[in-house]
Amino acid sequence: MLRHPRSFTPCSAGEGKPQARLPGVFFFWTVQKKRTIVARKYLYRLRYLKNFFYFVTGVYNICLHAIWADRYGCFVEKISREGFKVLSTRARRFNFFLKNVIKPPQAFIPMTPGVMRGLRWVVEAGNKVISRTPAHVSIKDVNAGGVPGEWTTCGDEIVQGKVIYYLHGGGYFFCSPATHRPFVWRLSRETKVPVLSLDYRMVPEYTLDDCRQDAVKGYKWLLEQGYDSDSIVIGGDSAGGGLTLLTLLFLRDNGIPLPKAAFCLSPFADMTATSPTFTSNLSTSHMFHKNALTKVENYLSAGKDPRDPYVSPAFGDYKGLPPLFVQASDTELLLNDSLLVVDRAKKAGVDVRFRLWHNLPHVFSVFSDFLPEGKAGVKEIAAFVNRHIHEESPALDNGS
Repeated sequence: MLRHPRSFTPCSAGEGKPQARLPGVFFFWTVQKKRTIVARKYLYRLRYLKNFFYFVTGVYNICLHAIWADRYGCFVEKISREGFKVLSTRARRFNFFLKNVIKPPQAFIPMTPGVMRGLRWVVEAGNKVISRTPAHVSIKDVNAGGVPGEWTTCGDEIVQGKVIYYLHGGGYFFCSPATHRPFVWRLSRETKVPVLSLDYRMVPEYTLDDCRQDAVKGYKWLLEQGYDSDSIVIGGDSAGGGLTLLTLLFLRDNGIPLPKAAFCLSPFADMTATSPTFTSNLSTSHMFHKNALTKVENYLSAGKDPRDPYVSPAFGDYKGLPPLFVQASDTELLLNDSLLVVDRAKKAGVDVRFRLWHNLPHVFSVFSDFLPEGKAGVKEIAAFVNRHIHEESPALDNGS
């Protein structure tokens, strides 16, 4: 049996007519239509697969052990000080993950108390999965004047009688000492000093004043334990940096001995929601969208004057405060907060040092578990701490 080239049905030999004839144009149109439908379907699938790939790639790089960071940390620190704007592969991938996965939903998520609690749960749950504390790190729970906290030490040559008092960040509503352990134990290792990380009360259950009260209680508890104020360095990142400034202002205003020095990593210190870098750095910011920060600032300053120094420490009078170290990135939304703090401190005669890094995420030093630049940032902070608490020769350049 034979088939006519334009027929579905077989025909006998010698028969020139097919039993069913259809124009060739019909077959061409049908095939092209089917191809278009199939291609469109797979293009939709590829779009979702692409987004899933971006997410998995980001999580994969976060979860990797920081062997490369240990190997290249000093190199990154060296080239950054020489003025070269070079990012590690991990930093570029982390920036990509933050900008494409973490930042976009912030444009429309409402910052209600329920959402804040939900985000806190997600961060804490994720930290339990991702974070691992090495066996050589000692972590002990402590009651610091009625406020829970953690003592963290790393290394065998810990200097007794000196302490770093650390206040974690998280927008005053999420994170904890547990989420910041990778940064804290590295800071203890580099400074050979124990670190007290405070688990202060947070919004929405409590207020910004409650956060400050807990921070002051923890500091007073250290003094009661026999630590001299000249043996204490206080510091924090983001909201913890703002809380550090709030604590310093309160201690000075109430005649309580001030610590030897302080450091702030990208302090969250301006609650007016009018920062110019909210606009200028909106496209370059990797971690935050201005809508989310504006909602948080409005929530924290509700019913108060947002320019009150006990709400926005960036507008405080820094006269009489101890030496201050500020670290930030030039592409983040909260850059102006750091600039305001540094400007106020310089005008008040405070010995302030400012280190501005290029194209890195907010509080990049906190991510020292997997970012080479984070490890370099920790060493930079440790150099400042050692200069004051151990009275070593300065290892940092003058502030930018």
